[in-house]
Amino acid sequence: MIIVVALFNYHAWLPDSVIARIDMTMQTRDSMPGVVSAPLNKELDESTVSRFVIWGGAAEIIMSNPWGIGLNHFTRTIGTYVPTEANFDAHSYYVLCTTEDGIFAPIALISLFFSLYLLGRSIEKLDASQDSKLYGISLSLATIAVAMVNFYGSRFVDGNLMSNFWIFVGLVARYRSLMLEARMQASQTSESGSKKSVPQIRVPRLPVRPISAQHAL
Repeated sequence: MIIVVALFNYHAWLPDSVIARIDMTMQTRDSMPGVVSAPLNKELDESTVSRFVIWGGAAEIIMSNPWGIGLNHFTRTIGTYVPTEANFDAHSYYVLCTTEDGIFAPIALISLFFSLYLLGRSIEKLDASQDSKLYGISLSLATIAVAMVNFYGSRFVDGNLMSNFWIFVGLVARYRSLMLEARMQASQTSESGSKKSVPQIRVPRLPVRPISAQHAL
């Protein structure tokens, strides 16, 4: 609820350059003389329109090459289908990986993001320490951010951005393995200590002598 309220009041806290960019994205088209303008009659900015044009060309590429056109071939191929957008990026990694790697690529990518999210949740519930909660929540939120930002850009192949994310994933995964190893060693030590503290006592068996009939009477 706090996030929703903050988004509706973005003019109060966002920088002026960002507000100008948002206002430019959706602009009201000037009404023609004698025509009543509709309140939902909007015009997309040039950057957004170019994305839809590129994605339309990418759809044609996927239809003709469902198994992919090869890595780093999108910018070389898009000009054949959309000449006005030649040598342009897909501006969406999901579109890019589908065209270059095939129709199963986005399924693998989403599975990767989902696995990383589950890794963060498992670390968050690893124990009651603040470190585990911090690392787990941070990884879950970072994974959601990476998954969302790739809808409108090809940030997954940006080494300057994603290198920090993968370093953090490796450190957090190592933290989880160390915590599990320490827990296993502690359980083994407690089990061995309990066995030593309570030694097993063997009761010697006495020889059983047969009872004669006289003694029994």
